[in-house]
Amino acid sequence: MRWVSRPEFFLWIGVGVGLALALGGLATHTRVATRGVPAGSVAVVNGESISTADYDAALKAVGDSEHRPVTDADKKAVLERLIDDELMLQQGLALGMVRGDAATRNALLNAVYASARASADALVPTDAELEKFYAQIRSQLVGPGDVRVRELAVSIRDAPDRAPARARAEEAVERLRRGESFDAVNAALGSPSNDASPSAPLSPDEINRRFGPVLLERLLEMKPGQVTEPVGDGNAFRVVVLVDRGPPRALPLSEIRDHVADLYRRKAGDDAFAARMDELRRAADVRKVATPP
Repeated sequence: MRWVSRPEFFLWIGVGVGLALALGGLATHTRVATRGVPAGSVAVVNGESISTADYDAALKAVGDSEHRPVTDADKKAVLERLIDDELMLQQGLALGMVRGDAATRNALLNAVYASARASADALVPTDAELEKFYAQIRSQLVGPGDVRVRELAVSIRDAPDRAPARARAEEAVERLRRGESFDAVNAALGSPSNDASPSAPLSPDEINRRFGPVLLERLLEMKPGQVTEPVGDGNAFRVVVLVDRGPPRALPLSEIRDHVADLYRRKAGDDAFAARMDELRRAADVRKVATPP
């Protein structure tokens, strides 16, 4: 049996020792034999063993939830709860719930799927494995191209000047979106020290360092010619016009190493699941219609 932490179980844990003792007392009303329990198990229910590992995990959940050492009463209550869970599982199988109840069926399928992928999900690829895998999928790993922008900045001289500065920046956005030239709007509303010449091509990282993540996110969604809303910091409100955007660029492994490792594990999991299903199909007696209706 695989231990599954259910909401009811943790609700029961939260009630404390009193209910644990009461549940532990249920053992006196159950016909229990202590002989015939194999090594590595704490109970056998209708021929199905409850492993010591599952019991230890459940007991640890009690201690972690209660933030205290477990007691003998906890131990008895946890064992009885595991026996109840196994009995309910067997009853559900006997009633055909796995096939007849969609939620139960999906939960079981998800558990089998996760089990087949478990070892792959914990893989830590070597540098050589990661580089080989990256070479195979490099063409799919592209990021936004470099961009050229023009920036209109309205300086904030002091706290009382913040509201008027924002108003000037908002007026600049309106005028630019109406089609007025950038140079004219910048001369009328931008700060005199502002360098409004088009930038050299900037990578997303450079955009992030220069303008921050908020403007980066907006620029990545914009088309050439569009204008951002004003974004303020302690020194100025900034309005940015996207001049043009370069083609998407291949992302180097050094920038996306963690992402590539995640993709590696995902593929390894997919391969492990497919291999397991192949094994099951080869071992199974499967009969099907020649043509699906």
